[in-house]
Amino acid sequence: MFDDKDGIYMTERGYAELSLLAQQIGVTQGKIADYRKALDKLQDEYKSGNISLETFNETSRDYIGIIQ
Repeated sequence: MFDDKDGIYMTERGYAELSLLAQQIGVTQGKIADYRKALDKLQDEYKSGNISLETFNETSRDYIGIIQ
């Protein structure tokens, strides 16, 4: 099936693949948001003196590596 709306032609498979990509992007954006919150919490823990600078740096690197 083709859709000629706005002059764009796409097969059903194309729509399905595009839908899957959109879902994956949504999941990835959620994970990034979660890690950003974790980084904020980690910074709060460091500022409160609950964790060492070494732990803060190591964990931050881990989180940032995952996000990238």
